[in-house]
Amino acid sequence: MTTFPSDGSPSPVPNKRVMIYRESGSNGEEGREVQLADLTFEPLDYEVLANAKLDQPMVIPLAGRGTIIGGDVGPTEIGQIGSFRAELQSRFASKSPMV
Repeated sequence: MTTFPSDGSPSPVPNKRVMIYRESGSNGEEGREVQLADLTFEPLDYEVLANAKLDQPMVIPLAGRGTIIGGDVGPTEIGQIGSFRAELQSRFASKSPMV
């Protein structure tokens, strides 16, 4: 998943934040792509954060909606609302001792 501001970067929609979501196949190759604008995210479940282990990498579920503006989609899907689910995976953990 990639987001970028449209302040001179190659954004397909001027003056908007765009998220590009690419599937990744089980064989490591990139899959389909969809480009979304006007994003809204669903709030996180408190349980996800409460159960996080600081000494282990963290996985945060992301879900939301946005307007489809491009990607590997048909012309009838442009302008429609699409939803997404993804995981933000951190390789980093805290090395601080627990008190």
